[in-house]
Amino acid sequence: FEEQQVSVTTDAFDSNTTFKVMYNATGEYKGAFGITSSIPVTAGSYEFTESFAAMTWTGLPDDTSYELDQSYFEVFTNGTGSWILRFSFAPNSDSLRTTMLGDVPLLLDSAKANTDDVDDVYVLTVRQLLQGVVPSSAMPVSATAVGAASGESDVEEAEDVDESDLSVTEVLHVCGNAARTSAEDCDDGNLVDLDGCSANCTIEAGYICTDDIGATSECEVPVDPTLYFAATTFGPFPEGGKAYVTVKRLGSNLTEVTGSYSVYGSTAVASVTENDDCATTGDFNNTGGI
Repeated sequence: FEEQQVSVTTDAFDSNTTFKVMYNATGEYKGAFGITSSIPVTAGSYEFTESFAAMTWTGLPDDTSYELDQSYFEVFTNGTGSWILRFSFAPNSDSLRTTMLGDVPLLLDSAKANTDDVDDVYVLTVRQLLQGVVPSSAMPVSATAVGAASGESDVEEAEDVDESDLSVTEVLHVCGNAARTSAEDCDDGNLVDLDGCSANCTIEAGYICTDDIGATSECEVPVDPTLYFAATTFGPFPEGGKAYVTVKRLGSNLTEVTGSYSVYGSTAVASVTENDDCATTGDFNNTGGI
């Protein structure tokens, strides 16, 4: 998955100060872009999510309709005026057509300050916390490729080549040579541990590393920690039972961070007779967010 942090700095943290975010597509849909509606700088994760999912798209290929599936991203508040967006696109989904192998384009500021007081301005910054990447096999087949396979493309056929003229060069995976390959999580040019990229070219816990193929990996500990669940789904849990959820932290241990949570049951209500047939015992109190 990929993570980006959107932050707004302003002297007017109220609902009158709004901004818009632009998603400038790359990949197969390069040239297309989506723009959100106005988002208040006081927006919570739900309001940001609703606006981001309903963005208006322009410049899509002919006869193409697209909208960002809300199940492919999550928004977390990171303090007032700061949000973390986590993208996790399904293999072969249309959303991957807006990326380069899962690397989501950096979001942009699409609007000027929108406040009642013209002196109130904001500065919007976006930075990539984790770079997304998927194998080429997970990318959807482009319309051009489909046309070529069915004989509908205008691409000229290549001339026959004598097989004797062809040669295959084996790719060498050398850990520590400052050139990352597909067999390595990272390669920072050395065989030293505790610098983000281990001696066997795996990313060490707490670090993020760039992962461009053929390039030297640069590793760092994110200054702003991210709290996330070890899994995306838990349960189901029986009425009256206990549930254990693992929360993980990524980022600098020197930065203080706090978190809050709420829980809910999709079928539990206060009246026992209105619950599922299987829910025959329990307190059924609609308190504590449940």
